[in-house]
Amino acid sequence: MPDLLHVPIPPHVPPEGEPADSPFTFGIRSILLPERIAFPHAPMEPALAEHARLLRAWGPEMPRGVTEPEFVAIHAPDHGVRNFTAVVVADDHGRSDMRVWTRQDASWVVRRCRGIVRQLIEEPDWGRFYAVVVAHGVASLHVMRITGAPPGRLVGHSGGTLEGLGVKPVGPALVAEPWEQWHRRFLARGVFTTWWEMPDGSRGQADARMATRPRTLREDVERTFAACRDRVEREIAWHDSHANGRKPPRFVALHSDHKEGNRVYVMPHYAWEFVARRRVPRLRSALRRPVEGFDAACVLLDRGGGVLWLPRGRARDVAAPRPVFELRTDCEN
Repeated sequence: MPDLLHVPIPPHVPPEGEPADSPFTFGIRSILLPERIAFPHAPMEPALAEHARLLRAWGPEMPRGVTEPEFVAIHAPDHGVRNFTAVVVADDHGRSDMRVWTRQDASWVVRRCRGIVRQLIEEPDWGRFYAVVVAHGVASLHVMRITGAPPGRLVGHSGGTLEGLGVKPVGPALVAEPWEQWHRRFLARGVFTTWWEMPDGSRGQADARMATRPRTLREDVERTFAACRDRVEREIAWHDSHANGRKPPRFVALHSDHKEGNRVYVMPHYAWEFVARRRVPRLRSALRRPVEGFDAACVLLDRGGGVLWLPRGRARDVAAPRPVFELRTDCEN
């Protein structure tokens, strides 16, 4: 059992200008963050080994924080876990503590590490959640999954408990950054400069181009889709692997905003009314009838959205239908 101490965890700093009834927000969209820095890995290896130990030590405590009782009760403990992030912090004396935050709140805890923030904005795959470790001068982000979940997970059957549940990292750290970082914007040059110090005392500096806001809705939709394309392809591949050889008409819904981040869902074609509340009739019309050989990718943003067409198999040699873009006529979320 880890030492249950009140180790100082960096404070959650709520974003300015957000209404009191909207506590969860990233404060920025992923396409407006500067690119991730490729930090040298070797100076961080000893710290990352300690991070792996801390994850093992705190693993038995994580299911209690990231699961939701109503899903545990119906034997579906991994449902909803991706909304949470476990934050483990250790001090120089080896004492550690853990708290569980929403992904949004965790992004403010590690705000100095934009590579980690960028990843937190991306909703993890189904049944997985993020864990952040800050120790020995390094911050790292890991993807975790629930283990020991009972088979079947029959909805309507109550009586599930946390007994036997654990967590396991999905591979090595997804992102690792030095904790000591300093940033400065040089607006005249459009450059975002970062200085850092590694645990071994070595220092470095890197410049990144500052991201500009999209000038048109089309640019916004296409940049958002390009940033999330890998996730979209993973979701499609997962659904194909569970389709028993059948690939019924469907569309991909990609939501992107500064409050809930980037979320991807693969939905059956008949669920096109899913976008009705967005008041985008042209997009709904484009989704209403499937196009043979193509999946529709519906990108939904605060100010509107667009439908792009993804080829299936042999359709890659066929000209895709024209994309559809539409601004919203209302200002509701």
